[in-house]
Amino acid sequence: MSSIIDTIDQAIADSTVSDDAMRSVPDDTDGIRVVYIDPDCDQPISFRYLARDDDGSTFRAMQKLVDGLVDVVRVTEGLDVWVNDAGLLIGMPLNERATTFVHAVKYALASDEWPGGRPGWLSVADALEDAVLAQRHTRLVGPAIIAGCNDEGETISVPDAAVTFISEAMGLM
Repeated sequence: MSSIIDTIDQAIADSTVSDDAMRSVPDDTDGIRVVYIDPDCDQPISFRYLARDDDGSTFRAMQKLVDGLVDVVRVTEGLDVWVNDAGLLIGMPLNERATTFVHAVKYALASDEWPGGRPGWLSVADALEDAVLAQRHTRLVGPAIIAGCNDEGETISVPDAAVTFISEAMGLM
């Protein structure tokens, strides 16, 4: 796993986090805290706060951040990455850091290096298969949002384990 982390660190060595990452955010009843990854590696990775609309949705705020309709990439149970649905078709640039995050999470789960250990429902074989599929097929483009997902399928604030992984294993925060 250390060679994967070394590769990730090298790819994003100049990344920093904005002052937004230090701000406290309200709880999920008013909105959600997400990690925002710009495709431009010179831009910092930051926390963003997405306020809920009157109907309780953060959909419009997500659309604004990804510059269009949103599509979800399920990283693992409880963790999603949101991107522009038409990003590939309209030629948005590759988001190397978001793509690397997805691959790194899959490998971390497979090798028990995910903060808190591998969830009991995920076998090593399934985690490895997910990791290989992600590496072959996942190429995220445009702005990306990392958020959580609860058992009802609702988008919630980014899990602490993901923030820990981004900051400690990937060295981004």
